[in-house]
Amino acid sequence: MGFNQEDKINFIFEVVVELAKKQNCIPLDKYYMAKFDISDDDFSRAVDSLDEIDKKSAEGIAIGYIEFESALRKAGFDKSVAKCIIGILYANSQFTDIIDSWENPPIEIKSFIKTTKKYEKHYNLNDID
Repeated sequence: MGFNQEDKINFIFEVVVELAKKQNCIPLDKYYMAKFDISDDDFSRAVDSLDEIDKKSAEGIAIGYIEFESALRKAGFDKSVAKCIIGILYANSQFTDIIDSWENPPIEIKSFIKTTKKYEKHYNLNDID
């Protein structure tokens, strides 16, 4: 059975996104957003939902993974989408101090962190002014 038109378009989109990442044509956070189908509006809503987390962190209060994920879940994201958003945040250098402080984050979060650090090191992103 062949692909319908929508399946073909989705397949082409996925291939283009993967090629763009391999060629460093798109930032890693935008790659994750495309790969996991997170819209700019959803991402903005997620960031807005983390205002309290940001305030607590600024006051020196430690923020654990469960509390962070809970803030995203209250904004209407399920667990898997919350994990993707955390990966996007990390790749976008947002909330990295909080995320790096987690002693035992879920394996998906560890993978996002590892990939982001590898990507930054490979492309020397920390050396760019």
